[in-house]
Amino acid sequence: MDFKEFLKNNNIPYFLDNNEKLNEIKSDCLEMARLKSDFDIDKFTVATQGKFIAHRFHFLMRQYSLALYEAKRLLLDREEKSRQIKEWQEGKKVEGKYSDIEIERLKNEIELIDLELANKLAMIDRFEKARLKLIEQNGKKFTDEQYQNEEPKYWKWYLLNKAKEQLGERQTGINAGVWMNVRNMEEDALDSRNKVKMLKDTNVNGKIVSGFDFSEIEDIEKDIKKLK
Repeated sequence: MDFKEFLKNNNIPYFLDNNEKLNEIKSDCLEMARLKSDFDIDKFTVATQGKFIAHRFHFLMRQYSLALYEAKRLLLDREEKSRQIKEWQEGKKVEGKYSDIEIERLKNEIELIDLELANKLAMIDRFEKARLKLIEQNGKKFTDEQYQNEEPKYWKWYLLNKAKEQLGERQTGINAGVWMNVRNMEEDALDSRNKVKMLKDTNVNGKIVSGFDFSEIEDIEKDIKKLK
């Protein structure tokens, strides 16, 4: 009895080739394979560096280079496994191994690679758009010299923000990490659709104080329903 016969005899249809339900599930998995959304890349990669454009570019390219490396590694792994499947199909013999099992095992590994690739290739596409947008905003190609020139002011800004976030935690009980992410959310976005206002300014005894408007939660939940 080979693997496919075992599946049929035990009423496990999901894993048969070209099973309609399995193909539907695979399609949905690939559609939702991205781990980083466009918004995530805009706000939690680029915007983490404030308005320091060379630092924005530097941090983006660090993430971009890793995604390129991983995508190529996955493509190589996929091609290698495809060739191994062909070898088994052409009669490869290994003591203690079963060709039908090894073929299905390799197919399963390729499907997992395809999910990872869907994520990496989508990230690369968004990273490239962000790279070109930053170069356009800069008006010229970035250089290490521009990055180095930003460093003193960048680190002063960075540490002041850390102090501000920790002060916010002590004053409100809201974790410093939340304040950091709020700052990222309110930074300038590369894509206008990703512009978000998190804090509401309120006049308290003639002094403008920024804080959360928790009543907005219901409004956001109503808006989400409209997106369906």
